[in-house]
Amino acid sequence: MTAAEAAPQTALPYRPCVGLCLIGPQGRVFAGQRIDNPGDAWQMPQGGVDKGETPLQAALRELEEETGVPAALV
Repeated sequence: MTAAEAAPQTALPYRPCVGLCLIGPQGRVFAGQRIDNPGDAWQMPQGGVDKGETPLQAALRELEEETGVPAALV
């Protein structure tokens, strides 16, 4: 049996995504604590690429949506 045959038939379609690693002038890496998770979940800004968007456009949009940092400051 191949991997494709063994895969569940309910598999979701692939959605392109982007993620950002922000490194400040002092060499520190940005990670934000999630407000929708009661645990100690931290992550870097990330999200899906919308139709008609380039990966760079999506990354800058996600950065502003998730952190409030506008593209002009990057």
